Amino acid sequence: MVSALDIPEQAGRPLIETVANYLQPKTSLLVLDNCEHLLQACADLVDTLLRLSTSVRIVATSREILGVDGELIYRVPPLSVPNLKRLSSLEAVSQFDAVRLFVERAAFSRPGFEITSDNAAVVSQVVDRLDGLPLAIELAAARVKSLPVEVIAERLDDRFRLLTGGGRTALPRHQTLRATMDWSYGLLSEAERALLRRLSVFAGGWTLEAAETVCSDSSTESFAVLDVLTQLVDKSLVQMDTNKDEARYRLLETVRQYGWDRLTESGEAVSLRRRHFNWYLGLAEQAHSKLRGPEQKRWVDRLEVERDNLRAALQWSAAEPERAESGLRLAVALHWFWFMKNHIAEGQQWLGRFVASNVSAPATDRATALFGIGILARRQGDYKKAETALQESLALYRESRHQFGIGQSLHHLAHIADDHSADSEKAVDLFEESLAAFREGADKWGLKPRGVRSPGTSPVRSAPRVSRSSRPGNSGYRSRSFVPV
Repeated sequence: MVSALDIPEQAGRPLIETVANYLQPKTSLLVLDNCEHLLQACADLVDTLLRLSTSVRIVATSREILGVDGELIYRVPPLSVPNLKRLSSLEAVSQFDAVRLFVERAAFSRPGFEITSDNAAVVSQVVDRLDGLPLAIELAAARVKSLPVEVIAERLDDRFRLLTGGGRTALPRHQTLRATMDWSYGLLSEAERALLRRLSVFAGGWTLEAAETVCSDSSTESFAVLDVLTQLVDKSLVQMDTNKDEARYRLLETVRQYGWDRLTESGEAVSLRRRHFNWYLGLAEQAHSKLRGPEQKRWVDRLEVERDNLRAALQWSAAEPERAESGLRLAVALHWFWFMKNHIAEGQQWLGRFVASNVSAPATDRATALFGIGILARRQGDYKKAETALQESLALYRESRHQFGIGQSLHHLAHIADDHSADSEKAVDLFEESLAAFREGADKWGLKPRGVRSPGTSPVRSAPRVSRSSRPGNSGYRSRSFVPV
């Protein structure tokens, strides 16, 4: 700083006092760039200058706050990226900062490159997957001289090998994406490194409770996770989103991939995946028990938020035969969630996969999985598949004398008879048999009449078209439909 300001040193006087005296009569703005590797020294300097020089103002850039009195914090967000689910006109896509940076840098690498209606979607995909991070976008754009943008997008799963084209005059940590992450990782304490690695097991974010359970061990107790997590938020390595209910945390995808590489190197990946699976299996089974009650919407919404983590847990359990039975349990716990949120194809895929790989699983688990396939197929209008799956589930439920399962399988078979086959007599018989099973099982929820509305869908009819005006012992009888959840 002394040399930058061209201030002569004064014998026997501390340099900081010399600088402060020089700045005192002036209205000055000092810029301290990249303070994170000298954080304490920069904090001491800023604190002293602000106390000794009332007219000086300081802008400091750093990965984390300096922590001095009077500090105002502005977090620099990533560049704006298009919403991939709602890509609009070419002109609108071109206005996003991340897209403009990519196109500008790509044109330097391959003169004449421009965004067009043909490549706008894939350029948007690239900048979105790179989280709007300027350095990553510049390194990706440099690859345009040798790779089509489509290939760049395909190779982003291995981004740390792909993004290595920084300029020779740039700082070493800016020449490759991995070098940048290595430098940032190296500034962390051991506790921060360990937690950052472990947090990479989450997909799509997590809650504090999940982090405390999944990421704690003998070296990092659960009560200490909050403090370390807060430090990672302060260093901008973990993003925090808040709503009225709770805080939710997430990693940018670039940070998550780097953390996963480090987790794999550490030998902790298998144990973390197991703890992650167990946490989300517990969450899904808890939610399943709540879907038959007044908290239904809250738990459906909770599962929707955790959908990426649930998928990751299902994928992990499906990867090895010895984990397949646990995967079946998770899929069974999610079948009503998939039905209510209309995730038909996804639900059928997972339920079918785990039924096929769990021929010796408990009968009730297989029965419930087949029931899930049946109701999802019915929702889709595939009545033949629905009836086959529901008949198989009914047989297994009867084998295990599971009255609620028997009742709900018969209930949906009755709907198929009514809706698809127009067989009113058969539908009435099936509905009555269903009610008898619910009564035998003393299941009040199964006996409660209701219409079901899946979030975002039209109501499911709660009464069939069948009736009997004369029936022994039931004059004026009309069947009522019950939709158990």
